[in-house]
Order: sequence, then C-alpha cells, then structure tokens
Amino acid sequence: MKKTIVIISIILMVVLVGLIYLYNLLRQRTMAPTENNISPTGVNEYVPVNGNEENTIFPPFVPTIKILTPAELVLLDNVKKILPYENGDFVIQYFALLDKFVVEKKTVFAQNKLDEWLKKNNIYNIVNNYNLIVYTDQPINQFIETIEETIMNNRKHQTKTGATNQTSVLGETTSDSSNREYNQLDALAEILKIIGNFDWGNSVVKPTSPPQNPSGNPTSTQPATNNIPTTLNDIFNEVGNRVGVPPRIIEGIMSVECPSTFKLSPQEIAQYSTPGASLPFCKINFCSAGGPMQMTTGVDDRGDSTCPRCGLTSCPNAWASYGHSVNTNGGYSHTPNPLNIRDSVYGAAAKIKKDSGATTADNWTQDQVFRVATRYYGSCSEKHRYERLGNRTYCEYLWWYYNSQ
Repeated sequence: MKKTIVIISIILMVVLVGLIYLYNLLRQRTMAPTENNISPTGVNEYVPVNGNEENTIFPPFVPTIKILTPAELVLLDNVKKILPYENGDFVIQYFALLDKFVVEKKTVFAQNKLDEWLKKNNIYNIVNNYNLIVYTDQPINQFIETIEETIMNNRKHQTKTGATNQTSVLGETTSDSSNREYNQLDALAEILKIIGNFDWGNSVVKPTSPPQNPSGNPTSTQPATNNIPTTLNDIFNEVGNRVGVPPRIIEGIMSVECPSTFKLSPQEIAQYSTPGASLPFCKINFCSAGGPMQMTTGVDDRGDSTCPRCGLTSCPNAWASYGHSVNTNGGYSHTPNPLNIRDSVYGAAAKIKKDSGATTADNWTQDQVFRVATRYYGSCSEKHRYERLGNRTYCEYLWWYYNSQ
C-alpha cells in the first residue's frame, strides 16, 4: 500500500512539474503593442506594454509608509513658494520628480546653516522624519540633470527588458532568483486550483458576484465610503471630480504606468479597490514606484529607503505628500495603500493637480499637461520617444490621450 502511494505521488509530481514548465512557456510569450493597443477603459481587451502580467496569489510587499499630515503639507508648501533659496553656505531647491528637496552644500558649515534655516521655517522635523532631503556636493542643476538621466535610463532599460519584468515604470523589478521562485509558486498554485479547485485560504478573497454599484458618482461634499467601483471609469470619474483633474489625464497615465490594470474584471476592480486590498501586480519596484499609478513610496521592494539598485541616493517619495488624498479629497477614513487601485488613483490625481498648476478641472492647456507629464515621468526630450507610445514622448502621448476622447 505504501509503495503504491509513493509511486502515485511521484507520478503526480512529474505531471505537476511538466504542467509548471508548460505554464511558464505560455507566460513568456510577448505581444508587441501598437498605437491601437493603447486603449481607453471602454475596451475590454488590453495588450500590456510588456506583454506580461503577474497574477500572484501572494499578497505583495506593502511597507509601512508615513504620510504627511495636512498641517505639515501647508508648512512644506509655504517653503516651496520661496524656493530656490541660496546663501553663501548652501542652495536648496524643490525637485518635483523626486518629491524632495535637493540641497547643495557649498561650505563645511552648510549642514549647520541649513538646519537653522529649516528650523526657522518650521520644517526641520518634517523633512528629517519623512526623509525629504537629498544632499549633493555637485552644483545643484548638474545633480538634478544626473538624477533625471538616471531615472530615464532606468525607464529605457525596462522598456528593452520588459518581457521578464513585472511593470513598465521607474526601474522594474528584475527577474532575479526570488522572482523566479514566486513565478514557480504562482504556477503551482494556479495548476492546483484548476485541477482540484484548490483553495489557498484567505490570501486572496474574490467576490462570487459583482458588488452592487450605486448609480451615479458621489458628489464632492458626500463621502463615498459605501461606493464600490466595478469599472476603472467609475474610479477615474469619482477621483477626477473630487480632486479637480480631467479623468482622461489620470487614465492616460495609468495606460502607460500599469496597463495590465485595464484587463481586470469588474469583480477584480471591486476587490482591489476595497480598503486595505493590494493589486497583485505592479508591485513596488527597486526605485520605490508601485501600484496602478506607480506612485513612488520612499522605499524599494526590499524596504530600503536609499534605493541602491536604482542608482539614486534616496528613494523618490510622492506618496508621503499625496497618499492622504483618498481621505482629504475622497472622504474615506481607511489607511491609504499605494497598491490599492482607488487609493493610488487618488494619490496620483493630487500630485497631477499640484504639478499642473491648473485652477480648474477642465480645458487644461498643453503647457499644463506637459508640466504634469514631465514631473510624473522625468523627461520629454526628443531623445525619449517610444514606439509603444506611437513614437511620441510621454508629454506628447499624454496630450494626445487627453484630446482623443
């Protein structure tokens, strides 16, 4: 009897290994996108930029990320208005791409003089508690150009190697041994679920039927705490109305940053927009960007705030400043999660609105849209054109997307 059980177990293991091998072969197929692949939310079938999705049953890494309070944001905004500032010891400038302050040290007294200046402006504790300062001994403009080029090189690299990576933005997670291990486990889990309706417990809870979605969008004065979206358009319209951003701008950015989101079913959109839920793909990468809008979080996929594999001295951190938007603009009371669909869209919309300088939610100018794209992406120079965006720069693509309604 025992011998029979052993033989059957061996046979099953061989079959499973074979199925895993076939599964991974299928997942390695890539699809080259064309301009027509860049589709609005009304299209059900959407080809990922890299022809690759990672649908894992394991909850993605979500570090503890501190978010600035409204009062702290006001203090920081007051300081940003008087920047750049320079004296004989240091230069300080706000760098929107990193969502941090860059400080050039000009003398050996720079640190002490800077600390005095920060305390005078009531932001000393804020910038240190949230790691919002990057230091350099280079001329500040030269340093900023270097950082921009580093980020763009990361993006260019990921575009070429996207078939083995999991997202399409700010330095993708590479296909190292840890990722291969997850892929094998994912494959085994999928096979077991298919063969025997295997249930992995509460790691992912999928609704058995689409949740009921109240008709219409919430007004700007009524919190939408009971509204469960089942389409991305529900989210774009809700967030756009509440934050004051054209929904089409939000959609255009998501279509580049995490296009796999457009293939989610209504049930999955509802599931991953529920407070506390995390999208299983578009995880935090080694440059700290994560979620469907690839908001930077201040820590990389290993929890490191210096982002050493990204080539930066400090991780970008947009989430600290804008992650609270789902509470302040949306009226929700839960703790924001950058990997949650609705939370991420709210945070991105707040950054978009701030970066644009727009005072209305309609009729944005090309200059406003280009400003948003540059501060979200990094550069829109002629050398950064992409075939996958219709041979456009990020700025041109976003402007085209906004106007192609």
